[in-house]
Amino acid sequence: MNKAYARLNHQLSVEELFWQQKSGIKWLVEGERNTKFFHMLVKKKRIKSHIFKIQNPDGSWIEEPDAVKSSAMEFVSSLMKKETCDMSRFDTSLIPAIIYENDNLSLCAVPSMEELKEAVFNIDKDSVAGPDGFTSYFYQQSNHLAKVLPSMITDNQSGFVGGRLISDNILIAQELIGKIDRKSRGGNVALKLDMMKAYDQLEWDFLFRMLQQFGFNSQWIGIVRRCIANCWFSLLINGGTVGFFKSERGLRQGDSISPLLFILAAEYLSRGLNALFATYPSLHYLFDCSMPVSHLAFADDIIIFTNGAKSSLQKILLFLQEYEVISGQRINHSKNCFITHRNMANSRTQIISQVTGFIHKCLSITYLGVPLYKGPKKVLKPPICVIERIDRLFNNFLWGGSAGTRKIHWASWHKITLPSNEGGLDIRGLGDVLKAFSMKLWWRNDAKHRDLGMYPNRVVWRAVPHLPKIFSWHKPSAGEFKLNVDGSSKHNRQSAVGGGHLRDHTGTMIFGFSENFGPCDSLQEELMALHRGLLLCIKHNVSRLWIEMDAKVVVHMINKGHQGSSRTRYLLTSIGRSLSSFSFRISHIHREGNQVAEHLANQGHKHRILQVFSQAEG
Repeated sequence: MNKAYARLNHQLSVEELFWQQKSGIKWLVEGERNTKFFHMLVKKKRIKSHIFKIQNPDGSWIEEPDAVKSSAMEFVSSLMKKETCDMSRFDTSLIPAIIYENDNLSLCAVPSMEELKEAVFNIDKDSVAGPDGFTSYFYQQSNHLAKVLPSMITDNQSGFVGGRLISDNILIAQELIGKIDRKSRGGNVALKLDMMKAYDQLEWDFLFRMLQQFGFNSQWIGIVRRCIANCWFSLLINGGTVGFFKSERGLRQGDSISPLLFILAAEYLSRGLNALFATYPSLHYLFDCSMPVSHLAFADDIIIFTNGAKSSLQKILLFLQEYEVISGQRINHSKNCFITHRNMANSRTQIISQVTGFIHKCLSITYLGVPLYKGPKKVLKPPICVIERIDRLFNNFLWGGSAGTRKIHWASWHKITLPSNEGGLDIRGLGDVLKAFSMKLWWRNDAKHRDLGMYPNRVVWRAVPHLPKIFSWHKPSAGEFKLNVDGSSKHNRQSAVGGGHLRDHTGTMIFGFSENFGPCDSLQEELMALHRGLLLCIKHNVSRLWIEMDAKVVVHMINKGHQGSSRTRYLLTSIGRSLSSFSFRISHIHREGNQVAEHLANQGHKHRILQVFSQAEG
């Protein structure tokens, strides 16, 4: 009986793995033998990929199964047939020789045993291996071509190049679209290009010419030629294979080296556009930047930023036609579009449409899956209410709540999103994730461009001299005490007050005081506050004293020994006698640094007699 159970479990495991691989599901845990679920997914995939009918270019439909297969076979085989490309029009000045001998030696080197071992041990156990038994991880590690791409590909291209992200293009495109309404002759225009079957129609002669021009040696070009020029295809249509034919052009999508070869070939377009814009500066898109951008590219997804004048557009279209003749690429004019701001005159948009043959679109548009539009920058940040609503959905899901029922939430969402070492569940809140992604972009940009001689903080330092100065209170030296005093008055000098505090070298307050002096002028209230503070210092047996006050006139009178007018002479004389009891110095401090004394002085309005208190009493 036990042997029978063991054999049954083994057969169930085999069946589970078979249907799991057939359905392409990897997120189920081991032991979930839901064969009905797998069967349903496989059936759904088959129905989705089934071709029931094909429409001919003349609009008629083909529905007979054999005719559908024949039509598909004819279309794909014609797509793979070589076309004549005029390599005599290849501009060699656009492509410099960048690859050196060391690079060629590295490219032609055989993958090491360490790379092979690492690739084998990283193969997904649930994946169906290809004919050679290696996953894409092997190609990523052993493909040395990717290492030399950053030095060869211009900054306009961000696809499949190490150190570059798709977000770079999105952010730059958003900045440029934000300036699309800048006034200029012809106006700002963005041309969004759509390449027809970009990978399938790339001519091999053009690709090999590009590799040769970049400086790749004949050995490595020969390796590439043998890889891509010996491809045979059969079509899998409605569960059966059709045909067996050899391709004469194009690159295989899904092959890890194909995207790299494609962007090497497309570099002719990028460098050609940059050279064209450098020759004719009037082509440039007008916006506030010292580094003009002619175009952005992510593999075959291209957007050109240019001037909308007729002559500018004609120059760009002429170069695009040259590129089509040389490379075999075809621009789909029925799907291409141009973008202008909404206030551009209809006559101007009609001229652009007639010259280019493109469709006119207004903002917003989608670029690399992200909408681009002109508007306040704050619209790029999701509203807090939206983030909170999504977090609320997460919270309800966690506690098992639904629209009809509400379960008890035993902890707040804030506590749940704390790290586990702080009592949380390590669940990240959506707001924190958005902040992290934003800071990631900022950090990467700062780290990458920090050494380019651009100092964004210089604007801050230019503004610093014009900003209000920040003043702070400083401690006295060891063995010295510091007395800060201030006088104040309200209600047209009908009630003058004063106050201050004494602190030691650690900043500890020895005493503070406030007193109401009655009616007097501003100079008298400052002198009376100083006199009261000195008398209290004598009472506390202070010997070394540093006096600070924001009345610069009083500081000057004490330092110069002035006797003052008849109204202040008696106060200055009393202050002089008190100062003889100390080894003192007196200095001026700005009002911002004397706010404690000012606050104590204002307390004098609440009482009529002297109030003295220590820190402990306060």
